[in-house]
Amino acid sequence: MGTPSPTDAVASVRTVAADVLFPDAMAAHARAGVEDEMLEPAVTYMVISPTGTLVTRTVANRIRVDEWNTPYQATLWAAVHQDVDPGRGEVNGVALAHGMRAKVADAAEYEPRSYPPNPIARAVLTTLGQPPRRWAGTIAIVGGESEHGITASLTAEQRDVISRAHRLAWSVIAVG
Repeated sequence: MGTPSPTDAVASVRTVAADVLFPDAMAAHARAGVEDEMLEPAVTYMVISPTGTLVTRTVANRIRVDEWNTPYQATLWAAVHQDVDPGRGEVNGVALAHGMRAKVADAAEYEPRSYPPNPIARAVLTTLGQPPRRWAGTIAIVGGESEHGITASLTAEQRDVISRAHRLAWSVIAVG
């Protein structure tokens, strides 16, 4: 019996990690699908504030099993809720181009005094495939979601697309 190959070592780590995260009788295929996703140590997303500031955030990718026995990214969603709707934590998502999603406060549409207009986010989200409409409050943009419900980090290409849309939004609003 020799030293295990690097491939064998990675497979062992994945199996142990899957068993720790999913200790019950969850089907092996469900565990296998989450293995690569759970090894990503951090998740990066971007935030557009009502003042038009664009910030890149990175948080630990801590995944736990929720009450429905499915993986849940507790640190990512706590951070997004804190950014987007710190008072209520009620956040919903809309699909964007390039496999991204925007996370917005549920009450932003109905409580304009609590959620100031976000014209830069409006222009960015329109550029990224949403129909033109009023967007308010802080908006988070996250990566795509896997079939297991795990949200990926924004890729370098996605961050570049967002940054270019943000610059374009500022140039249009500054001129208009």
